[in-house]
Amino acid sequence: MNKLKLLSNPSHHQADVWLVEENGLRMVYKDFRKKGFIGRFIVNREASFYRRLRGIKGVPEYYGSPSSGSLLIEYIEGESIKKYKNLSSVFFEK
Repeated sequence: MNKLKLLSNPSHHQADVWLVEENGLRMVYKDFRKKGFIGRFIVNREASFYRRLRGIKGVPEYYGSPSSGSLLIEYIEGESIKKYKNLSSVFFEK
């Protein structure tokens, strides 16, 4: 797995999030391993959400957990919602 780009600035309470590529497939790698027990709890909970939401349009495909405390999900090209300060209700109707 090749790390291509850091997608979020790591902090003491959030995962390290990387754009990675393996066998031509681009994915998002979320690494909570440095976060201890809480990190493992968070990643397991997030993985369960992806499994339950599988097949819903707009929800990234869950590819698995390559190690305890990390997960891989589908990379969806687009703009980050973080760049928008205030979103009107019209945005969510799309």
